[in-house]
Amino acid sequence: MGYACCSLLWRVSQQEQAVEAMLAKSNVGEFLELVGSTLQSYLSTYNDELPSEGSEETQFILSLCGTVTNIAASAYGRDYLAKKSEGQTLINLYCTTISKAPMEPSCAKLRNFILMTLYNISLNQRGLQLVSMQPNMLGILSWLLQEETDMWNKLNTLRYITFNSNVTTIVVLIQVDTINSY
Repeated sequence: MGYACCSLLWRVSQQEQAVEAMLAKSNVGEFLELVGSTLQSYLSTYNDELPSEGSEETQFILSLCGTVTNIAASAYGRDYLAKKSEGQTLINLYCTTISKAPMEPSCAKLRNFILMTLYNISLNQRGLQLVSMQPNMLGILSWLLQEETDMWNKLNTLRYITFNSNVTTIVVLIQVDTINSY
């Protein structure tokens, strides 16, 4: 039952208007907390032996994380996740999870959703700062790029690293230009 409801929510959240309507409600923070606690429970329960991608448990987790990915794909959603403490907590958990999630194929889609969420959240200035503050994030992503077997995840990791490297370079160049203009 939980999987069916979350699967519907995941599909509805593909529409930006639906994301804005969801975020306008006061219980979104509870939903984000539910995603975080459920993800933590799922990973700690199964450790390195995750159920197959087709299992109801995995589909439930993927639906929850897919909904968060869709929220982060919206400008309004990115801002919400970066501003609200529940969103920040979940993004911090995602940053931790990406380094600890098992490298087995049944976890590839979960890593993909997390990578897409981190990329999307980094499109927001606050979100970029939030992810950039994570200890050794670039090192974790470099490790993931080398160890990942799923090509889509490698692509999303490279996309994140490339985008954030370019943003950092641009910020430094702007700061140098500003200093030189004085």
